[in-house]
Amino acid sequence: MASVKLRACLLPILVLSVGGCRLAGAPPSGGAAPSTAWIDTGQEAPEACGFPDGTALSYAGRSTTAALNVQEVVGDPLSDDPADIFITRDKFDQGDLHGQLVCAIFVDHPGFVEVTVHPADGGRFSEEPMPTATPTPLPSGMIEIVTHCGLDFVRIEFEGQVWRFDVDDQPNPPEGWGFNTTVVELVPSPTGPIVIGPDGSELPLVPAEPDPSPRICM
Repeated sequence: MASVKLRACLLPILVLSVGGCRLAGAPPSGGAAPSTAWIDTGQEAPEACGFPDGTALSYAGRSTTAALNVQEVVGDPLSDDPADIFITRDKFDQGDLHGQLVCAIFVDHPGFVEVTVHPADGGRFSEEPMPTATPTPLPSGMIEIVTHCGLDFVRIEFEGQVWRFDVDDQPNPPEGWGFNTTVVELVPSPTGPIVIGPDGSELPLVPAEPDPSPRICM
């Protein structure tokens, strides 16, 4: 009977012991939401990270680079995606990377691995908005037209009316006008507006017939 009692007492201890090892040493199971990370300096990063064998880690867990504040680019959408993240304990050189390194293996993007320098060692960049150039207004009487589809395609609005070049099936603009877009001068005349090209050539305009179909220039 004493032996039976001893086994009964050991059983819960054994269960607790096994449960404790699983919580401390195994990574959380998958799922899109970041999970509580585990820290195990005895663990090694996967081969995909490219760390030398035996590289000590200060962090190993599933989270997001934004949650850990180790993302390389602030505002990068990937920084909110779940990843298995491994951070080296020490600084070292790996190619062009120098310092404490962060390896992120993204869960929702199989095969995509990102290795960056820890922000504490200068591995942090901020996305800056691309400067937008303010277009310079054209001088009075000057307009820009598209010429790569031929002058017979061009339609010009002038004094409340739509005009076209007085040409038939002319695929190319005059030599010296340019091929994609051209800035020309538009001047009135008794018979209708005249377009003066960049080379000084003059071409008259005539009223354009209504064209309900969409005009697409590729």
